[in-house]
Amino acid sequence: MSVEDVLRKQSFDIDDPISEQAAGITEVLIKEFNLIYYIRKEDKNGNVQSHVASINRSISAAKDLGMDVSMFKEDLIYANALK
Repeated sequence: MSVEDVLRKQSFDIDDPISEQAAGITEVLIKEFNLIYYIRKEDKNGNVQSHVASINRSISAAKDLGMDVSMFKEDLIYANALK
């Protein structure tokens, strides 16, 4: 899923000024989830705690903006299970 795909699923217009903040949050989420999957693929015991913390901060910021983050539900469940 791309940043643009996520922005198109939001209740606000993609041209709304808030979408710039939403894009930044989405970029962080995608990057962090990808890092977690990569680390766990390479090393089953790899430490991902800082990435999980970053994801949870980003999810909180997204919710503060009123973003719909449901498309990350399965990724979030997986990431939080690694704690």
